[in-house]
Parts: sequence; structure tokens; C-alpha cells
Amino acid sequence: MPISSSNVRPRIVLSRQEMCIISQNISRDFSPRLFASRAGRQAKTRFTPCELLEISRQISREYAPNKVNHQARLVLLAVSPRRLHVYWHLAKRRLTEASNQSEAAPGLTLRIYADSKTLQAPTQQPAAEQAWFDVKVDSLDGQQDVWLPEPLVNASAIRYRAALGEIADEQRFTPRVYSNAAQTPLIIKPERREALPNAMVPFIMPALNTASSAGKTASGQGK
Repeated sequence: MPISSSNVRPRIVLSRQEMCIISQNISRDFSPRLFASRAGRQAKTRFTPCELLEISRQISREYAPNKVNHQARLVLLAVSPRRLHVYWHLAKRRLTEASNQSEAAPGLTLRIYADSKTLQAPTQQPAAEQAWFDVKVDSLDGQQDVWLPEPLVNASAIRYRAALGEIADEQRFTPRVYSNAAQTPLIIKPERREALPNAMVPFIMPALNTASSAGKTASGQGK
């Protein structure tokens, strides 16, 4: 059934200002308290320069962006008795200020050593009971697995530390950041079996042969 065009109301086109006036009238008639509070705020929309400055400072304090973390970090994790995992981050600005060099990042060295009473990394030739080894590092931040050499694993200490720094021309190590102490799992060596004394062999061997013969006889009866 066709709809008569006379019953269709024409679309009313309103401007933005007219729609705003209608909205204000609805708010005034149906929510007078809310309308009065909004109207009071609209009357005070102008701020003095001092008020604007104070608002700007408050926004800066409460919504300031996070600062870039320039703290150096060196984390040492024990994965197995023979393997360590190292994570490091060293700010370029911190390194250049410490070494008084140009903006070019110098070559870094990661020194891993057995844990001792002091937190200082060894800087010269080690003593016979103190061992370490060096790993060359090309970047200021990264991570990698490090396999411990056999002499260091066989040492009595199972706790290790690391230091990230530079080696000068005279082969002296200058640490920039130290790691935590990492304790590797203890290696359990199998017990050593010693040979039986010759005096016990005549007594043990006949007993073993008798037990073996009895086992074969029982196996034959079961068939």
C-alpha cells in the first residue's frame, strides 16, 4: 500500500546555533540545578595570566612524561653449572663522561670472575686461587649466554659476579658497572668405586656364582 506523501513531515534543518539554544532550553526546563551550575561556570571562563600560569604548572607536574632512565644495569643469571646469562645496559652519556673520550663508544669488556668477599673486580693478573675470563662486548646494551671455562667451573666457588668496563693500553681493567652475585647449581660428581681387596675376592666370587646358578635353574623350571 503506497504511503501518501502528504502524511510525511518535511525534515527540519537546524543550524548549530539553533540546536545549541534548544539544548539550553531543555537543560533549563528539565534540570534547572545542573543548568544553573553550568551557566555559573560559563560565566567564569576567562582566566588571568597568573591563573593560566598556575594551571600550566599543575598540568606539567601531574602529567609530566616519564624521564629516560640513564642508570647502568648489569644482571647475571645462572642457567646451569656451566652456563650464565648476562644482560647489560650502559648509557652512552654516562660512559663518555666517565672515560672523558669522544662521543664514539669505546670497546667494552665483560669480566666474569668467581665471587669473593669483596665486590671489586680483579684488575691485574690474578693469583693462583682467583680466576676470571673476559668477553668482548660491541654494544652498550644487549644480552647473551656465556659458557664458563673448565678451570673456573672446577673452582671451589659456585657463585660468580661480572663487571662491565674498559681495558686500557697497559692492560688494566677499569670497571664501570657491577652485577649481582649468581649462584650456579652444584655439580654432583659420581662416587668413585674402589677395587675390592684381594683378601675378599675368594669369599665374594663363589657367592656370586652360586646366586647366578640358582637364577638359571629357577628360570629353567619355569619354562
